[in-house]
Amino acid sequence: MNELIYAFSSSVTDTETMLLVESIRMFGGSLSNCPIWLFTMKNKDEIPKDILVKLGKLSVKIFTLDLEPEIARFPFVGHVYAAKKAEEMAINKSKFLVYLGTNIIFVKEPKLFLLEEG
Repeated sequence: MNELIYAFSSSVTDTETMLLVESIRMFGGSLSNCPIWLFTMKNKDEIPKDILVKLGKLSVKIFTLDLEPEIARFPFVGHVYAAKKAEEMAINKSKFLVYLGTNIIFVKEPKLFLLEEG
């Protein structure tokens, strides 16, 4: 079982996505190798190959959210569905699921994510 799993929703092609992932891997300390799940409304063929290669080298798993067009038009709906899907997928795979925004970067090990029991 993983100590924790990082998850977030992204357009994939924005600069913030790569900064977030690289900061986890560089500054995450003992939590830097935990799984990273990226949820997007884009199909993999819509994502530039160079970005897919970079994310692959950083061991990021990409999941496409398949939403009905009338639902996908609402602001923030990608975050809601990504959080729901991540919670479903994380059952029995991790002690903690950390859902992030792409406007975050790590500068030191995020040990405070590891909550005490109780």
